[in-house]
Amino acid sequence: QAQKTPPHTSSAATRLVQTSRAWLSMGGGERGGYAEGVRFDEELQVPVRDIPRLRYPDDFTPDRFEREFASRSEPCIIEGLVDDWPAVSDSERTWRDSRRWEEMMGDQMLDCGFDPVDSRMMHFGDEEGEPSVLFNPGRLRLPAWAFLEVARIRQEILRLRRTDCDVDLSNNAALKERLNRGITVQNMPFLNVDEGSPLQYFAPIACRMRDLVPLSFYLSHDTFGLPREMQEDVAPQAPKLIAGWASPNSSRIWTTNGAPWHVPYPPWSDDVVPEPGDDSMIYSCFHCDRMENLHSIIAGEKRVVLVPPGQKDVLSATRYAVQRQWLAASVTSPNGNAQYLGSTMFTSKQTECTSDQSAVHPFRSPETNRKVSQGAWPDGVDFPVRVGRLKKGDTLYIPAYHWHWVATSTPPTLGLDDEGPLAVSVNFWWWPIHNDAAMERWSFQNEQESWRNARSKLPADLPVPDRDVHGASFRRLMARQRQEGQVPKPWPQRSAQPSRPSAGGGTPAAPPPTSYASACSGGSASGRTAQGAAGGSSAAGGAAVPHSWEEVEDARSQDRDPLRPSPARVGLGSSQPSSGPEVACHASSGGGDALLQSRTAGGCPVDGLFYEVVD
Repeated sequence: QAQKTPPHTSSAATRLVQTSRAWLSMGGGERGGYAEGVRFDEELQVPVRDIPRLRYPDDFTPDRFEREFASRSEPCIIEGLVDDWPAVSDSERTWRDSRRWEEMMGDQMLDCGFDPVDSRMMHFGDEEGEPSVLFNPGRLRLPAWAFLEVARIRQEILRLRRTDCDVDLSNNAALKERLNRGITVQNMPFLNVDEGSPLQYFAPIACRMRDLVPLSFYLSHDTFGLPREMQEDVAPQAPKLIAGWASPNSSRIWTTNGAPWHVPYPPWSDDVVPEPGDDSMIYSCFHCDRMENLHSIIAGEKRVVLVPPGQKDVLSATRYAVQRQWLAASVTSPNGNAQYLGSTMFTSKQTECTSDQSAVHPFRSPETNRKVSQGAWPDGVDFPVRVGRLKKGDTLYIPAYHWHWVATSTPPTLGLDDEGPLAVSVNFWWWPIHNDAAMERWSFQNEQESWRNARSKLPADLPVPDRDVHGASFRRLMARQRQEGQVPKPWPQRSAQPSRPSAGGGTPAAPPPTSYASACSGGSASGRTAQGAAGGSSAAGGAAVPHSWEEVEDARSQDRDPLRPSPARVGLGSSQPSSGPEVACHASSGGGDALLQSRTAGGCPVDGLFYEVVD
C-alpha cells in the first residue's frame, strides 16, 4: 500500500504513517500487513472488512445466527432469506412492478420526503458555507399514483435517452401529455412549525407532473399502515433466524426515485424535458439505531458502510444544529402568464434533529471529509469499517448501535428496466436481547459525542449528559421494551383500511392551515393510512401503531416523563391526541439517551417521536 499514492492523497509518505498506525491497531504490524480479512480501500481511503455473506438456509444451523452474529453484534448479509415473500418472488404481487402499489394504494395520500438539489436526504451545510445548519428534507403530500408516475416518467426519459441524447417532445406526444398533467400537492411539516413559520407555504399548490420529476423523493412508509393485502406480501424475517427477538417493534418501507434531476429551462415551458442529474445515487448519511435491524432489498441496489460502535469518534455526529427544511413553492414566470414549482426553505425554532447525523460522506474526497470531521476521517480511522453491496433478495443485518451509511441506486439507473422504476426495501426492527452492558456504554458514548460535536449553541437549560441518569433510563426502557416484545403479534398485525383503486386524479389536498397547530397536523383532524418520510401516525380504526425509522426518542423536547402519554401526537396526517395507557418510546438512535431529562420547547411537539400503546 505504501508504494501507491491513493486517489485524492497529496503525500504518499503521510499515508504510509497513517496506514502503519492502522496495521498496528489491527494486529497487522508483525506481519507487515493488515490483519486477515482487512484491506485498504482505495475509494473510501480507510481500512475495510467485507460484511460476511451467507445463504439461507444452506449456511445456517438453528443457533448460528445468534451465536456468531447477534450475540457478538456482528453484521452479515443473508441471501435467500426473503425468497418466500410474494413482494419478491410472486409475479402477480411483486413490489418491483408499480402496478401492485397502484392497485392497492390507489389515490391514497402519501407524505414523501424530498430534496430539490442534493442527493443526501439530510446533510449539514458545510459545502454551502453554513456548517451550523442541518438541511432537512421537505415533506410533500401527494397521491400515491403521482409518486409512482414521477418514477415511471423518469424511467421513460432514461429509456429514450439511450437512443437520443435529447428527448424531443414533438415526437413524443404521450410523454408530453404525462409531463403536463395537472396535480395538487401540499407541503407538510418535517420540523416544528411555530407562530413565526411561513404558513402560506403549507397551503395546497397546483402544479404539473413536470415540476415533480426533478425532485428526489424518498418515501418512508409504515409497513403496519399498509392495506392488509400488501402486509401479506412481506413478513418479519427474524423468526427464521432467532426466536429470542420475538415480536418486531416496528417496520418501514423505503422507496425512492433516485437523486435530483436538472430542472429544464425555461421551467414553465410545455416543451422542455427534465434531465438526469450528475449523481445517480441517493444517500442516507451516517446515523445509528438502537434496535436490531433486518433490512431486505426488493428492487434496486445499495452500497453500505458500517462503523462499529465503541470506537473513537471519527464521524463527529450530532443532532444539535440550526434546523432548516425544504418547501415547495409556486413561482410565476417573468412574463406573468405561467407558473411552475420552485423551492424555498424555512428555519425552525427547533434546535435538535430527532437523530444524530454525520457529515462524513465516504465517496467524497479526504480533504472534504477532514474538514467536516475535525480531521478524524479518513486519517483517524485505524480500525476496519464494514462494507457490502446489496442486491435484490439480500437482507442486511445491522446490529444495534452500528453507524450506517447507505447509497441507493434505482433499477433504471442500473439499466434494469424490468426491475421497475423505484428502489424498494423493507426493514423490521427488534429490541436487542444481548450485550446490555456494552450497548449502555455505546449509547452514552453517542450522547456525549453529540453534545461535544454540537454545531449550534446548546440550550442553556439542557443538562450535561450524566452517566448514572442515562444508565437508569436505559435499563428502564430496555426492560419495558423487552416485556412488550414478548407479547405475540400475529402477522399481518392488524386490519388496515381496504385498498382503493386509483381514480387517476388523486384525493383532494387538505385545506390551507389556519394556525401553526393545524399546519403541523396537515390542516385536518382525520387520520390517514399512508404515511411518509420520518414517520407519522395511522389512525385507521383509531388504533395506534408502531412508527419508527432512523430517529431518536428525545423526551426533553416534550417536557414530560418519556414513559407517560404525550400531550399530543402531531405526526403525519394525524392531530389526534394520545390517550389511554402508558406509552413506550421508539428510540431508534444513539442520541437523546438521557430519557428522564426534560426541558420545555415551544410550538408543536417534535415530529418523528413516535409511541406505541402498551398495557
